Amino acid sequence: MWKSRPVVASRVGGIADQVISGETGWLIDPHDLADCADRVCTLLDDSETAAAMGAAGHERAKREYLADRHLEQWATLFEQLPA
Repeated sequence: MWKSRPVVASRVGGIADQVISGETGWLIDPHDLADCADRVCTLLDDSETAAAMGAAGHERAKREYLADRHLEQWATLFEQLPA
């Protein structure tokens, strides 16, 4: 997502927390190879959708996964701890 590319990924583990299906890419059943192929072909055929999903993924990565964001989350956590 950081590279502004849409993602087609299996709906397993933490990936499902990172990719917003239909917005930053698509989450698919890990055993559904036909769906995977369809989604990849759709992105290859529709550059406008691919660009929009890639841009949304990049913004999500900047907003949610950079070190600054993690520092903010730690600071918020420490502020909530009893003295």
